Amino acid sequence: MITYKSVICALPIAFVMSFYPASANEPPVEQPQENAPKIEDKQAQTKPSKKTSQKPPAQTISLNYQINNQPISTVETTEDKPFTILSEIFNKTIDEANKIPNQIVNTIVHLPYPEDMQKSFKEKLPDFILQTTVEAPNGKAKTNFNLAPFNGEINENNKKGLLEWAGLNGSANYIGTLKNLSTNLTMPHFLIKIENEFDILMEKFSLSAELNEYYEPLHFNLEFPTIKIASHEKKDAFTFHLSNLNAKFVSDDQEILEGLRLGRGSFGIGEISFKNNKDTVVAKEIYGEKIIQINDPETKKFVNIFSKFNLNHLTLPANFANGLTNISLELQTDLNNLDAQVLADIKKTLRQLQTTQEFTPEMMGVMLMGDLMKALPKIVKGSPELDINHFAIKTNQGELIGSFSIGIDGKKPFSMEKFETLKMAIKAQSSVKISKGMLRKILVLTLKESKQQPQASQNNENKMEGEKPKKKQTTQSIKPEKMVDEQIKQFIAQKFLVEEAQHYKLDAEFKGGKLFLNDQEIPLPF
Repeated sequence: MITYKSVICALPIAFVMSFYPASANEPPVEQPQENAPKIEDKQAQTKPSKKTSQKPPAQTISLNYQINNQPISTVETTEDKPFTILSEIFNKTIDEANKIPNQIVNTIVHLPYPEDMQKSFKEKLPDFILQTTVEAPNGKAKTNFNLAPFNGEINENNKKGLLEWAGLNGSANYIGTLKNLSTNLTMPHFLIKIENEFDILMEKFSLSAELNEYYEPLHFNLEFPTIKIASHEKKDAFTFHLSNLNAKFVSDDQEILEGLRLGRGSFGIGEISFKNNKDTVVAKEIYGEKIIQINDPETKKFVNIFSKFNLNHLTLPANFANGLTNISLELQTDLNNLDAQVLADIKKTLRQLQTTQEFTPEMMGVMLMGDLMKALPKIVKGSPELDINHFAIKTNQGELIGSFSIGIDGKKPFSMEKFETLKMAIKAQSSVKISKGMLRKILVLTLKESKQQPQASQNNENKMEGEKPKKKQTTQSIKPEKMVDEQIKQFIAQKFLVEEAQHYKLDAEFKGGKLFLNDQEIPLPF
């Protein structure tokens, strides 16, 4: 059956169009359209490599649209450059709106619904509608957009289904050609059901964002309360449920340096669950946070980044990891003393690379890495430090709790080429506590795994050489549990571990080119 796949493929085209203002980096809207053929001609003259010649050509995407009931126009692009097609439609609409200020310009985009999908519904499938107004004389513009609600029954090839689409609505405010953009989008309800096959339900999606002239987010707010997917196939039946997904970002009002703006963001998920015929996995109360701030408001020289992640409840199948069924995670980190001017320069370089459009993401990554390596001596002088001030893994079989930090003393001589100076400049420390039962179980599993691998390797060699496998030794080997108990005793005797009431503790520190473990120096192999 093709119909339900057609629904899933066709409707998101409008969904992507509504996101276009928030994704306008590819390509920049102000770029003249006549430049595109020159780029394509240049690429056509380049001799393709063997790998590129084997790659199938990108398929063409075509859309028909009308502006103020003018004759239908067609715009085309390839599937690997989807935003080009949206850029042309928005540009033509804005050009028309500039000709008649303070009046609404209506643009109708005829979505390319597949023919079999159109035949499956009695009702006409909705078009994507844009209503654009440019104010005179300030040049401010606003575009309202929507995809009308639609309900219909699917009945094809003895398969029945239902599509419920409560519509998609949004607006975008901007200046000129999508500069200083603020946008919002809502999708109240989407449901598609195919009897005895699958259901997909999405509800109350909303997005709002404000972007600067480089299309970088100043404010961002995303909420997606409900996503449910269920497959009713006998062999592969499953259900997936995600609830209360949200993400927020708020930047500072001004850049502290040209190219560098600070702020804070967070995300959360109420619950994610996956169930099939055999297993169930449930994660609840997931939360993350990041704060980027200056550590000296007067000099504005260094930046600190604070991050936090919590997963309060993770339930795994009983047969997973030998009964490790309930887990919670906590992580808090600080990345301190980052040179603010270096970060600003990298951001300015990234902006320049994005506007030229002559570089692939891989090339941009290489160029940015080159700039970072050049700036490394300046970064080191600020004594950067990564501080994992708290991490905890708590399970039904014990817990692992600790902290870790590593940094470079910028006051000491430093060279990547001279290992001795690197060793003297690095400073690190960690403190870890682990439940006695958890450590014992980890060591037992590790020992069992290491004993199985050589045996499997030996059997494989015998098969390859045509030899008969050797008979198992009749002498009873020492049980892994007993070996691990003896190993732990040796660790304690050697002061690699410190025994507490319910935990084993390990403190480590690296300073002055020396490693100390529980206050005793450990010889280094270098």
